[in-house]
Amino acid sequence: MSTPTAADDIPAGSIITPQYVATSGGPVKVKCTNGQSIITSQRTLYKGHFEEVPGAPPNSLAPSMWFTWYDTQSMSSWIVLANTTNQNSTADIYLAGTKLNTQAISVPAGSSLPLLYANKMTGPVEVRVISGPNLLVSQKSDI
Repeated sequence: MSTPTAADDIPAGSIITPQYVATSGGPVKVKCTNGQSIITSQRTLYKGHFEEVPGAPPNSLAPSMWFTWYDTQSMSSWIVLANTTNQNSTADIYLAGTKLNTQAISVPAGSSLPLLYANKMTGPVEVRVISGPNLLVSQKSDI
């Protein structure tokens, strides 16, 4: 796992929006050091497209995650697997009930892995963890 890149004080009832220009990778970990509850999300603006993804606490990760749709015919669409732990995980990805990968997808500890499957347009998408800790799963699309 990497070391923190920033520390911010957030007054009660406030919002902060730090920016990390030209930064790529993950997973991103937000840690509250005083025991208070916080709400996090990640906002991106790329080529005129805005996306906001809510943060997920570790206890919300499940062995199976679903998305309604996947499209690489009319846009670019990535399934992103992030391993927030210090143990390796493996997963399978299913599109409309058909397994896309021929061998287990390895997600090393503390890393993220963007996956793009060409010329697909259907759903639903299921990501199943087959060994190791549960993964944080998201989907990123670009028109």
